[in-house]
Amino acid sequence: MDNLRRFFKNPCPKNSLNYKTIIIVTYGRSGSTLLQGIINTIKGVLVRGENSAFCRGLYEAWRSLIIAKTCHANKINIKRPTCAWFGADQLNPDRFLHQCQTLIREQLIADHPSNVTCYGFKEIRYLNHLDDLPHYLDFLCQVMPECAVVFNMRSHDDVQTSMLRTIKNDLQEQNDSTQEKLLLADLQRADDIFRDYSSSHPNCYINY
Repeated sequence: MDNLRRFFKNPCPKNSLNYKTIIIVTYGRSGSTLLQGIINTIKGVLVRGENSAFCRGLYEAWRSLIIAKTCHANKINIKRPTCAWFGADQLNPDRFLHQCQTLIREQLIADHPSNVTCYGFKEIRYLNHLDDLPHYLDFLCQVMPECAVVFNMRSHDDVQTSMLRTIKNDLQEQNDSTQEKLLLADLQRADDIFRDYSSSHPNCYINY
């Protein structure tokens, strides 16, 4: 944890932070709530908890805008009100990104009374979206300005043991012997993506 503190602190006279935002990217039962609490002890940092992955919806909306703009805005009759894609040429994905920055900041900081110089959140809902996770992380780094990405990882056996405590009865009722194997495969794939992404992005850190 001392390493994480050094990542966030800028060794200048004002002792300012290196980053303006932070996201903790992980999966369930990794100890991310503890990490969240510890990072919140850094002066000026406000890291909120899970939010049901509300940024994922913004990402999907942004992708839809890009598709509409790039694939349909060049139709010959796009300026006519009778065109099925009328107005698609006026869509602005870049403006949407800027609007997302404001929306996310206001949602996370809300009425917090303290002077917040770095804000963010932790989320665990990534295992169902591993196919496009790098692209989603790119999006998050655009809507979270000057963002630090902390990948929180834990022994897969420990994660599985903890997770299975909560779903053990369901698995027994379903007699589903493949669920555990699928979980381990997803955890391994997630960690591989975390490491690959971190290796090419200097604003990323791994906490294990």
